[in-house]
Amino acid sequence: MSLDEEFCDSPYQFMKTHVVRVVLSNQFQKPITNEVTAFVVESPYAPAIDNAPRPNSKVCHLHLVEDPGAPPAPKYTRKVYWCHYDKNDSHSTILGRKHAYMFTPQMDGCSFGAGALSSDGAATVVHSNAVDFGSQHLNDVNGVVGALKMQAHKQTEMLDQTFSQANKSLGRIISPFSYMSENGGIEFRMKATIFGRRNTDNQWKFYSHVYRTLGMKYIHCGVNKYARTLT
Repeated sequence: MSLDEEFCDSPYQFMKTHVVRVVLSNQFQKPITNEVTAFVVESPYAPAIDNAPRPNSKVCHLHLVEDPGAPPAPKYTRKVYWCHYDKNDSHSTILGRKHAYMFTPQMDGCSFGAGALSSDGAATVVHSNAVDFGSQHLNDVNGVVGALKMQAHKQTEMLDQTFSQANKSLGRIISPFSYMSENGGIEFRMKATIFGRRNTDNQWKFYSHVYRTLGMKYIHCGVNKYARTLT
């Protein structure tokens, strides 16, 4: 089975086997709707993976057909929900029952919030970034870790505000300290592909596929369920 077919068959199982980075070009702009067409290709740099789940594990890039700078789409693509990102801003979207997966841009300091399901089975999710706010505090807090704490705190405020304005309840937050933690500290080379998965009971669950860069190599750090089932 080709990589693109394997991904479309089950993105969840695919990320348990391969490293998957969401890669967007500088030509990409927020789509008109929250529905996009995703596909994967093997990284053109063919980096090695330490602690690979399988001997044939690959580093793959997840692209969107809607990105003008993306490579040509392979044979197999998959429709998914998309939660957009902008620096120093929050973006929200509503997940329904039309698609079984949701993706958002690579996270390396941002926060992600998920709300309770509405009566029609829809779930609201938000991607928040406050990197400049954290950078402003580099000199008056405990270095880069302290600045990240300030950034995460501000992002929580942004999530609360976004959900409050929409009259929704914030059920769970995935902060940078949940996917960048290693051996009791913070590892800034840890990054996450956050995704949502709707099960056969129409319940949305949210996960982080975490990986770490190590020079020209990658370390596959697993797929973790960070949010409770939203019912």
